[in-house]
Amino acid sequence: AGTPAGTPAGTPAGTPAGTPAGTPAGTPVGTPADMGMMDMATQVLPDYAIDTCEQLNSVQSNACFSNADCAENLRCQNLGNASCCILGQRGAKQVGEACNEGTGEQECASSLCFTNESGSFCSSVCTQDSECPTNLPYCLSIPFSGTDQSFCSPAPTCRDEFDCPSNLPQCVADPNVADLKRCAP
Repeated sequence: AGTPAGTPAGTPAGTPAGTPAGTPAGTPVGTPADMGMMDMATQVLPDYAIDTCEQLNSVQSNACFSNADCAENLRCQNLGNASCCILGQRGAKQVGEACNEGTGEQECASSLCFTNESGSFCSSVCTQDSECPTNLPYCLSIPFSGTDQSFCSPAPTCRDEFDCPSNLPQCVADPNVADLKRCAP
């Protein structure tokens, strides 16, 4: 059969055209898109939902909740069933700025876009309420987020005071939304 024209010298006979020199026999050939992947800078991401960041086969891809959990050259992105640090530009919008509910993680510098009945807004890591804007006025930890950090947040909804954090111990009617209660100071 021979080696197709344009294949590097020294490539074994029968190797498909366009295969890079030194590619081991049996390695899938084609572009990342041909193999069900999308190429992002130098990191290849699957075009299907992943369950763990280890599926990315990258030493850089660790689990995250926000960009604060990633190295500076990486961003935190939800990839289906896991959020992972990946190569890519971070968003530029700051805490309190409006963001799109569907694409906010790429718009916000923190990668966090929180949505409530008032709209969607970029959040940020915080240590106290005074660091937060008026549309996300409370610095709260987020249960089951996997992080010990707190974030600028709207007042959480509640059924009774047992649902509320210690810094917002009362469960009161929301003056702006019928049949909704929120934790309050």
